[in-house]
Amino acid sequence: MGVTLKMWRYITRNHMAFRTPQDADRYFDDQHASPPERMRFGDGRYGQFAIESLRIIRDQLRSALPKTELIVNSARFSTVHTDGDETSHEFNNAKRLVEKNQQWSLLDEIATSELNAHHISHDDSLFVTSSTHPWGLHPLHYTQPYYDNLWRRIREITEV
Repeated sequence: MGVTLKMWRYITRNHMAFRTPQDADRYFDDQHASPPERMRFGDGRYGQFAIESLRIIRDQLRSALPKTELIVNSARFSTVHTDGDETSHEFNNAKRLVEKNQQWSLLDEIATSELNAHHISHDDSLFVTSSTHPWGLHPLHYTQPYYDNLWRRIREITEV
């Protein structure tokens, strides 16, 4: 989880935005200029930047769409997956995923507070992924019970 400062803008710099972090470096190559400034989660600037960014988003949404209800969905990286059966297998990088989930929790708390948003959390038992997911095996490609819970919670929040 990190961002890159480029031309007065911060851009997500992780494997979800680019195929690899090296792709991000090549993408932001500034023809022999100084390397882009990078922030990581543990850097105090990261949290401050997150708060400032969320406040901008909140203010813009409240101004343009004052009746909008915001929802923070607390998804997490799954540390286990199935092969379409009941057998669970741990991801090779499970320890790293647990650390990232702890960081993610803190960011969700900040987002929920700063956005004055509804919050959807899930029981840890729902964070299971499957190699049979239509998009393939990934720590965020869950089995169906997760999605059922998510849509149920969204309906509860948005019912008028």
